[in-house]
Amino acid sequence: MPFLMISIIAAFLNAAQIKHCEIQGWDARVVITSNYISASLMGWLFFGFGEDHQIDATSFWLGLGGGLLWPSTFLILMQGIRDYGLSLAGSSSRLSLLVPVLFAVLFLDEVLTLNTLIGILMAIGGLLLMSKLKKADTGKLDLRALWFIPVMVFSLGCVNLWVNLFNTYGTASQHHAFITLVFSFSLLFSVVYLYWYRIPVTRGAMGRGILLGVSNFCMFFFLLQALRHEDFSNASAVAYTLHAVMNIILVSCAGFLIWKERLERTGYMGILLAIAAVFLLNFR
Repeated sequence: MPFLMISIIAAFLNAAQIKHCEIQGWDARVVITSNYISASLMGWLFFGFGEDHQIDATSFWLGLGGGLLWPSTFLILMQGIRDYGLSLAGSSSRLSLLVPVLFAVLFLDEVLTLNTLIGILMAIGGLLLMSKLKKADTGKLDLRALWFIPVMVFSLGCVNLWVNLFNTYGTASQHHAFITLVFSFSLLFSVVYLYWYRIPVTRGAMGRGILLGVSNFCMFFFLLQALRHEDFSNASAVAYTLHAVMNIILVSCAGFLIWKERLERTGYMGILLAIAAVFLLNFR
């Protein structure tokens, strides 16, 4: 549980820093690319001081796949926000929790107790209630949304799932190599993207991105450690649900208390439902 809590706090710090970048008006593409600099450097540092300095085929290909998936998913999310608004894109992304949960049940043969099943359903309901289910200011959804939003949800879910794929199929002693390769390939592909589209890099955006990379590394590194821990042995669905729910509770409370964001009545209901889900999942 301590590993999961550190990952949740790191995820909250990610959200807080991204919010700050939004307020400052820094280019999110530069911030995200820069975050891979510090994250990959931390990865190589851990890899260098680790015990296993081997990289087998599974670690390499999962690292390469993650390096392609993570930056491309961010671009998909950006396009969704641009086309359909922050509220709708953010609300839809909440459903990405279903991908790692369904994978755990269907492919890892994880058995859900009644408490766990009810807790997961309550968590998903709470996440949706905390979302502003309104369309973008530009008007109604177009037909493109019928396939684009499911693709966005699925890709975000795969990002969440990727750590558990290594936890299930990878060599346990190469977890440092896996995380390092994911961030290193993400950096490579993101730099190519910035260069290809001639996106200007500012010092402020780059500095914030490097700081973001520290918490981003901690989020994924400690999530992997949590999934490997006996607390969540054969219970990755519970770990992912707790991670998603507790993170959104922290972000919603910070938005209300720090940034004075207005929370609707359904938002309060969602927080209460999510808190109840956390308690239920801890008594599985």
